[in-house]
Amino acid sequence: MDNKYLANTSLHYLLAVFAVSFFGFNSCKPDPAGGTASVRVGKISSGVVVTGSMEETIKGGRLFGMLHLDSIEVKEALYGLGPLEFLMGELLIIDGEAYVSKVLNDSVALIGKSYNAKAPFFVHTYSDSWYELPVAKPVNSIEELESMVAGYARKAGGPFVFRLSGKVAEATVHIVNLPPGSSVTSHEEAHQGKINYPVSHRDVDVVGFYSSDHKGIFTHHETHMHAHLITGDRRLMGHLDDIAFEAGSITLYLPKHAAVSEEAN
Repeated sequence: MDNKYLANTSLHYLLAVFAVSFFGFNSCKPDPAGGTASVRVGKISSGVVVTGSMEETIKGGRLFGMLHLDSIEVKEALYGLGPLEFLMGELLIIDGEAYVSKVLNDSVALIGKSYNAKAPFFVHTYSDSWYELPVAKPVNSIEELESMVAGYARKAGGPFVFRLSGKVAEATVHIVNLPPGSSVTSHEEAHQGKINYPVSHRDVDVVGFYSSDHKGIFTHHETHMHAHLITGDRRLMGHLDDIAFEAGSITLYLPKHAAVSEEAN
């Protein structure tokens, strides 16, 4: 890894070594420039399994883990996302590989591969067959991304997973980092300690879930989409807040069990 990705103090180094030793995490300084599963808790909708809810976590203060990722018995072709229990990190499963990200400091994140993690709310599904759709039109914001996904899949019924691959010009992700022992009753309280990380001119993969019926469940009330971004080198992962792709670099993947429009709106 280039030196610019390393922590710049001995304390950071020791913390990173601790994380690698005990959790298998990597240290990263971000570039500044459908089936069903057997789970203990979950509600199935159109092949998408929803455990817990965002509103119960953020407004109801239910921070403990409702789902242990390893309790999902079938992991092949699995996709899912949500926060780490007690809002102390982010979780992403992409094609059966589970990633956990945590904050080290305001410029360095830790990411590791592990199913040994719990989520207070989580959404997951399966897809091993995709429509591959090169996207010609520019995508310069999170709002344009949501509109584009909705346009291509406007005939799909119920919630669905999607993937994006490409090179971002600029993007922003965050990792929740609630101080230990905190209680929350609002969005503002839930995001105490949250750290934003910029991503510039890097290859990325995005996994998202789209639904017009799950606001407050696995999407915020102002959006129909919840997405996490992971860099191509798997050195940074977090909740996607904003994104602008480099022109001509975007490929959208939609599951073949969904009815897909030939062209976006």
